[in-house]
Amino acid sequence: MMTAHQAPRTTIAAARLQAFGATAFTRAAVLVNLHGQMERPMWLRLVGEFWTTTEGDKRELVRLMRTYDDWAPMMLRHESRAWSALPEWFQSWRGCYQGFNEDGPSYTTDRDEARDCPFLARYRMAGMVPLLRSVWVNRADCIVKMDRGKAEILARVVNEWDRMQLDRSVSLTAFAGTPNLPMSAWP
Repeated sequence: MMTAHQAPRTTIAAARLQAFGATAFTRAAVLVNLHGQMERPMWLRLVGEFWTTTEGDKRELVRLMRTYDDWAPMMLRHESRAWSALPEWFQSWRGCYQGFNEDGPSYTTDRDEARDCPFLARYRMAGMVPLLRSVWVNRADCIVKMDRGKAEILARVVNEWDRMQLDRSVSLTAFAGTPNLPMSAWP
């Protein structure tokens, strides 16, 4: 019998149905709402399953994630093996915008991929100054998520090393999703 203090628990199967029913841009809110309804490790596992297919504003989701010391439940077996292969300390990069989402958890070990990120159509923000952050990450402070043929580093803690301002001339290949235009058509 449930007492007045006990919140109803949502099973991982029921939570998956809710997350699958959301769009990529509404899924973060669904995951946030499920936070208090599930056992903590199961909630992290669910977030890990849907991380790479969740877009839009993830700030509240990330805030909740950062209340956990161990993000390992978010990784699948092959991601855990990739994580184990990382050196104790490694350099990573994050493409972002000055004053907006600079402190997000997503990094990559591929500098060119990070450099291109602010110029991708789904992340592009008019009037914002794109940045490339360079950090050092301790393996104990991160996890690996693998999807879309890429490995993403989710870091709880980073050690800032450098940042540089970017402009379009830095990376024309970032516009790979746009129609093939002759180079003379580029602004």
